[in-house]
Amino acid sequence: MINKYYENNAVILSAGLGTRMGEEFILKPKCLANVSNETLLGRHIKILSNYGINNIIVVIGKEGSCWSDEHVSQIKSIHNQLVVNEINTLTNNSYSLLLGLNKIIKGNTIIIDGDLFYSSNFIKQLIKHNEDSCIVTKIAQNKNNNHNKVKICGNYVTSIDRKFKLKFPWLNYTGVFYINNNSLGLFKKILNKGIYLKSELSAPLNEIISFNKICNYTSLDYCININNNIDLTAAETWCRSNE
Repeated sequence: MINKYYENNAVILSAGLGTRMGEEFILKPKCLANVSNETLLGRHIKILSNYGINNIIVVIGKEGSCWSDEHVSQIKSIHNQLVVNEINTLTNNSYSLLLGLNKIIKGNTIIIDGDLFYSSNFIKQLIKHNEDSCIVTKIAQNKNNNHNKVKICGNYVTSIDRKFKLKFPWLNYTGVFYINNNSLGLFKKILNKGIYLKSELSAPLNEIISFNKICNYTSLDYCININNNIDLTAAETWCRSNE
């Protein structure tokens, strides 16, 4: 049974990027990458819906070659509750998140990067994680990545940055976090500041942390960013062995 503490909201942030998929360099939204004959976006919608999360908002861009009519139509065929960032070339994912959150009046909400591939259990365990707002982290598997690193004190996040020099293995931000209904207004207020218009999410998250306690939730379930052939192969291999 789904924990009733968790309301049915999710915001998926769909970045557009030129990515080597298969033998070709394809300029398209990364949420349309295929793993085991299923788009990442389709997988997001399926898993979230299976756990009762039905109010799902997908934020997409407008400007740039990857946001072609063909790609936008493909996204709409998967999910039609879309928000368009009309100035995506001038902004970053902090602004895109604000646009998504502005469509939510109340409720607890999961924020998910559109280029993530994760196990169904990844979301199941997050839903069962009955805490206040939290940032989902994973234990770093290697030293050679450019993920945002997360500092914690006890069970709380103290700061996030790519440039931290931490003792390995450190915690990496997965691209997923959970906003408790009580914190929704604060997130909107801080994201609405002009200084974050062009910022990635780590910047406003660091300010939010200074006002509102944010828990750390370290997931042990499978989760990977899909950026290239190596990531696709890893996700495909995991699927063959586990699904």
